[in-house]
Amino acid sequence: ACSPDKGTDTASQAGSDTATETADVVLPTLGNWTFSELEYSQDDCNFNSTAIYSVAAFESNVYTLTEVTDTKAHYVDLFDLTFDCDRDGNVITCPSTFTSAIATYNDEDGNPVVDEDGNPVAPDATNTINTEFVTTFSSAELGSLSATLTASCEGEDCARIYEDAGVSDNPCASSLSGKTSLQ
Repeated sequence: ACSPDKGTDTASQAGSDTATETADVVLPTLGNWTFSELEYSQDDCNFNSTAIYSVAAFESNVYTLTEVTDTKAHYVDLFDLTFDCDRDGNVITCPSTFTSAIATYNDEDGNPVVDEDGNPVAPDATNTINTEFVTTFSSAELGSLSATLTASCEGEDCARIYEDAGVSDNPCASSLSGKTSLQ
């Protein structure tokens, strides 16, 4: 005989919970996505003053979602940079790393460092920028964005270069957030 407290069918509940969760998962639409209402809540790297990582640069770029599966997503931007991302339900996480040798720099007076012939001197500095963009989709055409960006420099001239860029810490970190939508 069953007592009233054993009348609950836990297998049916688990199945209905899974069905509810699956119904809430959004499949973002393939196509051109843009960012809006971006804001740096923290910008220790002074990214917002750069041509590539400023709010204006991110908001003017287009990120084309070319592929999306249950676990992966793939974007290509206007500069043909590709982003291979991980997908977990309504969240797509896009990590990337960009490393570059810095080509020119300024002295402590703000003048370009040049050799005796007036040619720019390359500093001893390699900069690495790591980004992690996390998009949480509220519908197939809308989402919110949070991003963490870090920069680090290796080489003898890094302190000079970071000081010239208005950055006091090496490494440094910045946080960005806003909205994304299908165009």
